[in-house]
Amino acid sequence: MLSRTCLLARKSSKLPLYSLANRFSSDVAEPKSSKIPLSSGQTGATVLGGVLLATAVSKEMIVLDADVLAGAILGICTYGIGKKVSPLAIQSLDKIHQKH
Repeated sequence: MLSRTCLLARKSSKLPLYSLANRFSSDVAEPKSSKIPLSSGQTGATVLGGVLLATAVSKEMIVLDADVLAGAILGICTYGIGKKVSPLAIQSLDKIHQKH
């Protein structure tokens, strides 16, 4: 393992070096678009919610029987369908409203 690390270190030391003038030539760096749906401020709340949910399940505060799982699946499916269908419904209702 150590020999691989040394080999990688030797290879990376041969990378071309760029001048500092080229590196800092732009005043403002463009933010890269992320494919992650949560921003850095939202991940903490998501992790906290997941930990609290896992704790509640492990302490048997929430019992995962068939009714709870069916309700969760129904809620998730309803939310997903609503997110997909709502823009189409809003557009069609706006068209109907503009005609009258």
